[in-house]
Amino acid sequence: MGDCFSLAKIRTLTLNDGRQLEYYSSRSQGPAVFFHHGVASDLSTVKIFESAVHNLGGRVIAYSRPGYAGSDRQSGRSIQSSVADITAILEDLDLDSFLSVGWSAGGPHALAMAAAFPGRCHGVSTVASVGMPDEHFRHGMSELTMMVLTLAEQGESVLEQWIVENREMLLCESSQALIASLEMLLGDSDRSAMQDGLADIMFHSFQRAMATESGWVDDHLALVKNWGFSPQSIGCSVTVWCGDEDKVMPPSHSRNLAKAMTAAEVRMMKGEGHYSILWNNRSAIACDLMNKF
Repeated sequence: MGDCFSLAKIRTLTLNDGRQLEYYSSRSQGPAVFFHHGVASDLSTVKIFESAVHNLGGRVIAYSRPGYAGSDRQSGRSIQSSVADITAILEDLDLDSFLSVGWSAGGPHALAMAAAFPGRCHGVSTVASVGMPDEHFRHGMSELTMMVLTLAEQGESVLEQWIVENREMLLCESSQALIASLEMLLGDSDRSAMQDGLADIMFHSFQRAMATESGWVDDHLALVKNWGFSPQSIGCSVTVWCGDEDKVMPPSHSRNLAKAMTAAEVRMMKGEGHYSILWNNRSAIACDLMNKF
């Protein structure tokens, strides 16, 4: 099947609680980089990052969080509860050491992995990450992001109703229609990245992930409650990447995350938005991360 992303490489685990969990491993050898996707998407977004890691001799691993694509829902899940699913994947791969990276809502999950496996996780990067739900949580957010997270704070039923009524915002008929739908969240660099191929990856990921709304609902519910771990407990090297033109998640979220950790470095990328930052800087992010091994 070669080194390119292929859905045929997806494996499915049956967990102790009976749930099905899907994950992807690109290669059998090389330093392992565990990729955590954003909201309303699935493991296939690792395609953005895969070649950058392969070019450095590494391999990527990704999974679809519960409720997305081929992974069964886990009602009431938290950020911390993802560790049990990750543990099952690591055991299936017999993997002792690794790196962790998370984009957007994947950021907190990447940090949870680093906190849970001291000595085994050699480094972590967050990219345009959601910040901790503290008193600064709403500062600088877009109106849409703030509204959805406020609905999450009001409870599952309210949030689910909104998502059901608005899911077509992401489930568009084409990648070009997706770009138009996300227009209010895009800066100039985001638009360029979308036209360069990012929109195609996101379009197919959204289509695959959103067979039901449960993953999107549960992700937001997890983000606004206590994460279940303290970033202060992370002992490995952390790089916090953010763009100064992010219209989805303000850079202040990343800066505040970095302040909560003892070994975190902020990389503020001029002119980058929420979507372009990973697309345009994937080689630099992969290189920085691989150097932590």
